[in-house]
Amino acid sequence: LTTHNHVNMFAIISLLIGGVFYFNSIINGKLKLFLLLEPFISTILTFASIWLMRYIDYNFVYLMITSAIIMYICWAVMILVSLYETTIKNN
Repeated sequence: LTTHNHVNMFAIISLLIGGVFYFNSIINGKLKLFLLLEPFISTILTFASIWLMRYIDYNFVYLMITSAIIMYICWAVMILVSLYETTIKNN
């Protein structure tokens, strides 16, 4: 398993998307904080569950699937909100 490359890239992707999303004015407060922090937490859970599946129990696949889906949903929301604000809202 080569989790080291993927963990680094997921962190960079989350940082870049979150850096742009941080400056939006549509979403504020606790939801914004959740959307900014959750991808980092999901990255840890996703790759931890890979190792837990391998060495502990295969049922950790459900943790991996859930955390990955939540991470991708957060990324999609951050990207769509950022694109909306930079393209449609300003016109």
